[in-house]
Amino acid sequence: MDDLEYIERFLEGEMEASEKLAFEERLKLDSALAQEVQEYKSLFESLNQFQERKTLLSELNQIHEQLEGERQKQIRPKTKSKVFKLSNRRTLALAASVALIAVVSTVLVMRELQKASGGSDTSYQALERQLEERDESPTIAMEENTQADEMIMDFESDEKQENKKSTLTTTAATAFVVSANGYLITSYHVVKNAEKIIIEAQRDSLVRLPVKTVYKDIKKDIAILQVSDTNFVSFGQLNYALRSNEAELGEEVFTLAYPRQDIVYAEGAISALTGYREDTLTYQISVPVNPGNSGGPLLDQFGNLVGIVQGKNNRLEGTAFALKSEYIQAALDSVSTQNNVLPLVIPQYNGIRWYSRPEQIKALKEFVFLLRVYHSKE
Repeated sequence: MDDLEYIERFLEGEMEASEKLAFEERLKLDSALAQEVQEYKSLFESLNQFQERKTLLSELNQIHEQLEGERQKQIRPKTKSKVFKLSNRRTLALAASVALIAVVSTVLVMRELQKASGGSDTSYQALERQLEERDESPTIAMEENTQADEMIMDFESDEKQENKKSTLTTTAATAFVVSANGYLITSYHVVKNAEKIIIEAQRDSLVRLPVKTVYKDIKKDIAILQVSDTNFVSFGQLNYALRSNEAELGEEVFTLAYPRQDIVYAEGAISALTGYREDTLTYQISVPVNPGNSGGPLLDQFGNLVGIVQGKNNRLEGTAFALKSEYIQAALDSVSTQNNVLPLVIPQYNGIRWYSRPEQIKALKEFVFLLRVYHSKE
């Protein structure tokens, strides 16, 4: 019996106690043999760590059968199985090593591709929606001669005249008012690389206003917008307040947003105090959301603002995520310190605390807007 068979029987626990003891004594005296045993042991342990080991073993068995077929031409039938098992041990080890390298390489390549795509995760979905601008335009008549309308017409005209190869693309999401004198808040991923941004909503007539980004926090995925229409005066007195303490697990919450042209209400609860992959910046919520919900307000049962809806897990039904209100406050404080912007008038009093839910919605929807973001794309 050669060393390879001893090693195999030793690692597979097939030795009798006395034989095992003798082999272990030999390992103490033969460092080369001990090293060889360790190498085979490490190889076997590495193989067992992979969930795909069944597939790998199947591939090795195919190699086994191919090599055995070749051996049948050269050896006696009564010894072919044992001779193959021993003499081709190194070949199998090499094949296993190659398979391991292939698996590891695949994992590394996937990680690099993920980095190249901005670190995206296929299970996490941001909630802006793609629009074909002319297909998704409102069916109601628009007010004429507003700065927003002029801006869109000028932009589209420039696109046609200056670069006929480029196309105008539009994404839609939600933004809501945080200061009566012209400030709104939304998710940063919605307005990233935007060339023009418009807010719109149907009130007594269609309201359309151009806005610009005055603050962004990429890590927290938050952006603050300011109305840039020189004729704008005020949104009116806000009737809800920013919540200062963290929401409770199981607490009822609801949201208003624009996953379609009309505003949509949805409700649920705080299902976890951390978000995607235990992110402490966000809540996990059991509110049904869809593309277009990004940037929408998350409110508690009294109408206090507790967060901003950002995304969802598309592999788990009813699992969405919202940035916590404390980070909204931090963003508002940052804007307030800027010298080139108007002071923010942050709401301090909740006037809808004891309203019924339909009455709360009626009051709140006056401050929630459809956000149209225009990009030029080659």
